Amino acid sequence: MLVKNSLLISAATITVAAGAFLGLTEGSSGALSNVVPTPTIAKQLPLDKRRDFPVTDYSNQPSRPEDTKRDEKYDMSLGALTPELSKDVETVSTAHWASNLTALPVDESDIIVLGKVLGTSAHLSSRKDTVYTQIVIEIEREFRRDRPHKLVSTRLVAEREGGIVRYRSGFKAWYHVIGQNMPVVGNRYVLFLSRKFPFLDVPGDDLYLLTGYELKDGIVFPLDSPGESHPLTTEYRGLAESHLLSDLTNRLR
Repeated sequence: MLVKNSLLISAATITVAAGAFLGLTEGSSGALSNVVPTPTIAKQLPLDKRRDFPVTDYSNQPSRPEDTKRDEKYDMSLGALTPELSKDVETVSTAHWASNLTALPVDESDIIVLGKVLGTSAHLSSRKDTVYTQIVIEIEREFRRDRPHKLVSTRLVAEREGGIVRYRSGFKAWYHVIGQNMPVVGNRYVLFLSRKFPFLDVPGDDLYLLTGYELKDGIVFPLDSPGESHPLTTEYRGLAESHLLSDLTNRLR
């Protein structure tokens, strides 16, 4: 899903600068650890229409040790961002992240919830070469949780690659994985979450957003768009939310 504007793309703007966090490759069967770097494409575009992607400043630094540790996960990237910009740019990872995901990717999910997105915030990797987003979710219903509750809480925080970085010059860089969208604050979603991050086999508590479905006025809308024929795009789009929730419940029995 590349933006269909009159964008100028030259050979100089096409870079082989893919990161380790670019998603799944074909034949990986949901194993997020064996990812082959893929090309990214940088091009100029207006960013005012990407309000669902949160913004962070390139000058920002993590303020707490736990933030630094979290940001270091994304240092495996090979340079989605540059230190300076002379125009607004979009950098797109072209990884085949959804090749082996079904319409209900329960086998790849450690946690599955229905909830409302309370907030999103963009963060830089510790080397400032890529950006990711934290998503705060208020849980309405749990379908699966891989661990007992450590604390009585109705909230989860998940992460997804991508975000907008604002430079001192005022120019912005929008980085995202092709076919992956960002959930909108205030909206309700069924979300599939994993503790496995691309290129990482180290266990941890952080959660990676695999995919999801927005529920609006009783109707299902896919969060992501990996292709017009992909089951994530087609199988539940436009159906009643009760249909999706019933299928998910039955699938988990």
